[in-house]
Amino acid sequence: MKRIDGKENSQITAAFLAMIWLALICCGCMMVQPHSEPSQDLLDKVLSGRPLFGDRAVGVSLPEEDIFEISQDMRDFLSAHIPAKSSNYSKLRRLVESVMDKSQLGWEYDVFKTYNARDTFRNKRGNCISYAIMMAALGRELGLEMRFNEVLIPPSWDVQTERSVLLLRHLNVLTRARGKRVVLDLNMEAYDSSYPQQEITDFEAEAHYYNNRGVDFLNADDMKQAFLYFRKALTLQPKQAFIWGNMGALYLHYDHYPEAEAALLHALELDPYELTAISVLQRLYVKQGNTKLANYYREEAERSRMKNPYYRYYLARKLLDENKPGLALKQIKWSIRRYRMEHRFYFMAAKIYARLGMQIDTERNMRRAAELAKDEKNRLMYQSKMARLREISRQDQ
Repeated sequence: MKRIDGKENSQITAAFLAMIWLALICCGCMMVQPHSEPSQDLLDKVLSGRPLFGDRAVGVSLPEEDIFEISQDMRDFLSAHIPAKSSNYSKLRRLVESVMDKSQLGWEYDVFKTYNARDTFRNKRGNCISYAIMMAALGRELGLEMRFNEVLIPPSWDVQTERSVLLLRHLNVLTRARGKRVVLDLNMEAYDSSYPQQEITDFEAEAHYYNNRGVDFLNADDMKQAFLYFRKALTLQPKQAFIWGNMGALYLHYDHYPEAEAALLHALELDPYELTAISVLQRLYVKQGNTKLANYYREEAERSRMKNPYYRYYLARKLLDENKPGLALKQIKWSIRRYRMEHRFYFMAAKIYARLGMQIDTERNMRRAAELAKDEKNRLMYQSKMARLREISRQDQ
């Protein structure tokens, strides 16, 4: 599970809300067929907000923020710290330095704060979405090409329980300088280019923003604003499963079960592997006392986890910590068979083989981890560990 101590640069997005309300139970196996897809009338009811607000739903307006708007203070900051006639490379370097330098803007990371560009600058803090929006706005003001990049952080089961998962969608910014692609990320040391990622449009970035703001409002028990921001996110990305999952979690929190079920089932129509929607559906059926469907979605969640190489990686690490290297090896071998391009899997295999005293296999997997690591920091770490292993081997001879 992702750390939330402010030191890691990943942004909790759609799945975070789902996990807030997730309460998994241990039930016996009882497989049933899930019911049919929700009707369009019921989905329209979900989007209308009438179950939450009654007749007042007619008069509510969706938020309309210019999330990229530049304030005069931001323009003054750029004028004071970045020469207008410098090269694009110099502008980019000075922008990054000025934003993070405590003697200048002194911006700080805060995983729980999602702001637009103006508020991110004024508050000098925010999460990865806040940072990406602010940097895109500042860079464009300088005449730089700034594009959004969505990075799918692998699921992690470390911080909460082994049955919990945060599916993390991290945003950073892409630009070009001196003819090369440049990534602007909150923590470049932690950024790994091997993660699946794709460029997204400004509209998609806005959907992330409104979705996250909805999470913030729901955490503050502000039903109206939570609904409006989730609804706005869905106008921008109506087929995004994780946003529908959050809308379902909102309705579940306020005990509107039919609407919660409809939103969650629609999320699974859009993405049958949306684990958070599966998990929240289980909670819904537990609350309703529907043991058969609760069991069905519990087992669906478990099957989904066991098909995920990163969950097996988590199990391998857990088993190794419990001094069960043989069992750990079975799990990590499964992960490697499923996805052979993840350097962490090979590093874990090397650690397991080392515990088993199998030096040749240890070196082989460490070498492969170093080959796959695209960032210099991890590559040097693996090479250093290989050198240390060889030194220990010579001493033992």
